[in-house]
This record gives sequence, C-alpha cells and structure tokens, in this order.
Amino acid sequence: MAIIRKGEQNTIDVTQELQDLEGRQAQNVNYQTQLNDIKIELRNLQGDDKQNLPDAFLHQRISFIKSGIRLAACAFGFFGLFEIGFIGLFLAEIVGIGEELV
Repeated sequence: MAIIRKGEQNTIDVTQELQDLEGRQAQNVNYQTQLNDIKIELRNLQGDDKQNLPDAFLHQRISFIKSGIRLAACAFGFFGLFEIGFIGLFLAEIVGIGEELV
C-alpha cells in the first residue's frame, strides 16, 4: 500500500513508515519540546498581566449601604423633604463610585 503526502512527489510505503519507530519517536520528542516551550511562554505572559480580583464581600457591604441611603432618600422625598432626598441620592451615587473602585 502506498500513500502520497501533500507536497511530496514520491510515494511512501506505509509499512516502511510504521516500522520506522526511531523516526516517529524523534518526531514525538520534537513535538513535545515545542509544546512545552509554548506552555512556558504562556505562563510567563499570564504572570505579567495578572489582574487582581475585587473583594466580593466588601463590594456587597458597600452595595447594601448604598441601597440603604437610596431608600432613606426616597423616604425623605415621599414625606416632602426633597432637599434631603436629593442630597441622599447624590451621596448614594458617590458611594456607588466608591463601590466600583473596590
């Protein structure tokens, strides 16, 4: 049985190629070496640009505080104290900016 590889003009006997154990092992070693080099490069790239994750617990606490300020501001607005309500909403937005920076 003979096969023709892409780009090759001559035919190669499959049985001869299968019996060439040393040649296949050498190709495998070269492939593994290249794969290991790529893995090492990827690890080096990931280590440089690693992003720190935000503190989820602190983010949640600040979010609850912001919601409490908003609810209180709405309650002040409901009872006609619009100035205090607007100040509360403004304060809640400032807390929201701080929340996103955590």
